[in-house]
Amino acid sequence: ENGPDNKLGTELGHDKISRSRTQKFKLKFTDFAVEKYTSNFIYLDKNGATKSRDRAYTPFDVSRHTILKGLKLVQFQKTKKKYFILRYWFNGKSKDLTIGEFKPGVFTCRECEDRVYEIARAHQDHKGRWVKDPMATIHNEKTKIVKADIEESHKLTINEVIIRLCKANFP
Repeated sequence: ENGPDNKLGTELGHDKISRSRTQKFKLKFTDFAVEKYTSNFIYLDKNGATKSRDRAYTPFDVSRHTILKGLKLVQFQKTKKKYFILRYWFNGKSKDLTIGEFKPGVFTCRECEDRVYEIARAHQDHKGRWVKDPMATIHNEKTKIVKADIEESHKLTINEVIIRLCKANFP
């Protein structure tokens, strides 16, 4: 009972939290739990018929007062790949930001937490409200790189300048 396995939190997290009428499953934010977890892609529609969805979102069991609030695990049915996403509200709209794909030993819960921490520090105020849109920042960074590449390609080499001057002066 008091062995090291119990202290490390190797359970998947079978805590069910009741909100309104439905019970939500929340997954523990550990590498072991994420690696062993497989989402359920079957659900009941309003008429009671069973249907299948192409992706399943599973929230993590983290406090709402931490930077990790809004972090979810999404798993796709065809590939069975698992991704960390951050769901946040900005200007009255809910947005999803992909943090990265879960790969044991490569991109784990620790790397995800570090990445979310960097994003939150750069885009939230001291009360945890989003003051800048992280998706817009990422888009701007990509366009800056593309603009820099275009400007670099427009620069002429010394040989090209000499050839153009020679052609202009000596037809």
